[in-house]
Amino acid sequence: MSKKTIYLHAGFHKTGTSTIQEVLFTHQKELASTGEGYFYSPTLERNHSIPLYSMFCAHPEKYRMNIKKGRNTRPQVDAYITKVEKQITKELRATACRHILFSGEDISRLDEPNLEALKAFFRQVLPDADIRILLCTREPGSLAASLHQEAIKSGDIVSRNALFKQFRTFFRSNIGKFFQVFGRSHVHVYTFEDACEHRLGLMGAFLSNLGIAETAIAPLISKTEQQTNVSVSHEVVGMLEYINTCLPLIEKGTISTGRSRRDTQPLESIRGEKFQFAPPQVRRIENISKEDRDWLKRELGIQYTAPKSTLNTSQLYDTPFCTDLLAAFPECSQVIRFLVVRYLTTLLQQKKWSPPRRNRLRQLKRQIQQTYPESAQGNGIDEQLKTRIENRAVPGFRYMEQFLENVGDLSAVAPGTFYRELALLCKAHRRDSAALYFMRQAKRFIPSGPFIQQKITEWSKQGKSIKRNAAPNTKQRGKTE
Repeated sequence: MSKKTIYLHAGFHKTGTSTIQEVLFTHQKELASTGEGYFYSPTLERNHSIPLYSMFCAHPEKYRMNIKKGRNTRPQVDAYITKVEKQITKELRATACRHILFSGEDISRLDEPNLEALKAFFRQVLPDADIRILLCTREPGSLAASLHQEAIKSGDIVSRNALFKQFRTFFRSNIGKFFQVFGRSHVHVYTFEDACEHRLGLMGAFLSNLGIAETAIAPLISKTEQQTNVSVSHEVVGMLEYINTCLPLIEKGTISTGRSRRDTQPLESIRGEKFQFAPPQVRRIENISKEDRDWLKRELGIQYTAPKSTLNTSQLYDTPFCTDLLAAFPECSQVIRFLVVRYLTTLLQQKKWSPPRRNRLRQLKRQIQQTYPESAQGNGIDEQLKTRIENRAVPGFRYMEQFLENVGDLSAVAPGTFYRELALLCKAHRRDSAALYFMRQAKRFIPSGPFIQQKITEWSKQGKSIKRNAAPNTKQRGKTE
């Protein structure tokens, strides 16, 4: 009998993996009868990230996919791992197909020791099998934007600063570890851009990489097949960022009170501009990723030019956005409704909008408040939860790195927001007296801000010797900074 080949399609994220997994799962029978047979498990989840990452990562109980499925304790996860290990072992030994397919983008998140353990597992189940890796790259700017919006849709609080820093060595580290564990000759790397241009599309490119002839591919691909993960608009990303900042989906290893899986889904179809990072952020990605792009070109012949931004802010929050939000609003939970109204309040506090757009947003908020008065006031929401949301729902920029990335356009930053973020920046660098001074300046412009008052009270207790209105002075040691 011919030696079997195990293909591990390990991503990367946002390179069509969900679409590929959906097609492979849907066409299991057709694949099994193609050529010498291609096996894709009919009993595992469509996305093999969940079983394989759980089996080989260091802390599967902290894996957000397990948490979402209610497996957030080690005994629960261990029981699941035992089950899928037996399942995979049984299926691999039983299948008559020569080719065995696994697809899971989170496989690429495993480190070298984890990957060694994964390889050892397959070697134990099928000692003579040839293990081959499929990886797909994508232009860094486009990939960063897609990763960001997918994380936001998943309910995460996302630090753009941390996201951008990944691209310093993203390809070198993530492709390099597969070279190290499986051998360079066993790792095939192709580009998302070339796959999209393939005569038979993204799926055709993937199946061709498995060695399937084009004549056999065509019957497996339906013209009605569509993307599994659909992009959301620039406006929706901003709204979901605000919601997650106020009340993230998962905190301390469990789903937050007031949130539920896919509770923001009604908002995701709202029309608007294509999500892109602003030009200063795109330039930052370009600078950070340069050495990594050079490595790709040198080692694999893959050349990516510097990313560009074509974001048109003059088209944001237009009439279709308002129409769609009104239509989606009734489908949202009470908590999400409350947060959406607060988000609109935040938008109206910003000074960058033209009069027509400001009037449109003001009219939208008024219409929601009139139609759903309980949503604007948070009726039906636990008072403790409401207070927590209000304390975290800070208008303007929520993170210092976002503030610094956008500080070039000071005309768009309200004075209270400017002083508040400057205070937080000083506090992060242990300039305590300067932090308190600037937070008090922020209070002059946002006198009723609960977050600002909370910080003034907290920091005053930490430094009682600081004079109330002392301005920063860093010239002499021992004086107020």
